[in-house]
Amino acid sequence: MEIGTEEYRRLEVHARRIAVQQSEAIGLAAIRLDCGCIHYCGVSFTGDPVGPLTRLSVDNAPAAICLKCRRPDDRLSHRIEDRLMIWPGRPEEWPEPELRKLIAHKVFGDNYRETAG
Repeated sequence: MEIGTEEYRRLEVHARRIAVQQSEAIGLAAIRLDCGCIHYCGVSFTGDPVGPLTRLSVDNAPAAICLKCRRPDDRLSHRIEDRLMIWPGRPEEWPEPELRKLIAHKVFGDNYRETAG
């Protein structure tokens, strides 16, 4: 299942906030897991994480992590259903297409979607 419209709007807000708070962040990488949890973090020009990996609460409340994500032996990589790169700001502020592709490929490999914030 892909990241939905309402979830995307909330991620846009986080992308803009991260870009302001973390000067080295130029984008936001987000994954949606099979349980519905969405995890995201800022991404630098080199494709490295900026700041902590954060969980997006489905109901906009500080909800506890779901039981599936809480299991210590669980690997998230095989549970990913959607991968999304968000570039905050106006199109003229985004990195060049080749750099965006390079960054997203370093973060996710070939399997990702890209959208503007």
